[in-house]
Amino acid sequence: MRPRWHKVLADLWSNKARSILVIASITVGLFAIGMIATLHTLLRDDMATSYRNIQPANLILKATGFTQDWVDHIAKMPGIQRAEGAMYDPLRIEIGPNEYINLDVRAYTDYADMQINQVTLLEGKWPPEDQEIVLEKNKAADTNARVGDEIIIKLPSGDTHALTLVALFRI
Repeated sequence: MRPRWHKVLADLWSNKARSILVIASITVGLFAIGMIATLHTLLRDDMATSYRNIQPANLILKATGFTQDWVDHIAKMPGIQRAEGAMYDPLRIEIGPNEYINLDVRAYTDYADMQINQVTLLEGKWPPEDQEIVLEKNKAADTNARVGDEIIIKLPSGDTHALTLVALFRI
């Protein structure tokens, strides 16, 4: 045996505890790197599939003066697969006395016909009726509201209205 390998084996044998710790550290490190790489691949693929399943919008155009005729005209344009109109309003939800968080509200004329940005109902009833609101699960967590609670919203004009939370969803 060459002197180099004789020295390596002698060092490994004379420092057994340190050698075992080094080998264990390398093994754990390689295992962790393999797990991270595997989870990264699985999560990336699963997130992409989940996102495609909701039929996400490729373009959201926000403007005033939209009419259903205009939405129908856009839907007939070449290269447009589907167009849906919704009313977007920036509101604020009261989370405490004189304490509000921002909320972008989407209101549709026909919730049953939604094919873009579809939602998955987690709890409650769908679709909402007049004076009712549904919240995305994470936004509801920010408000500490539960299904059945009354939520106070503040309009850009400063007016406040009470709405009943009837459902939680996820996109």
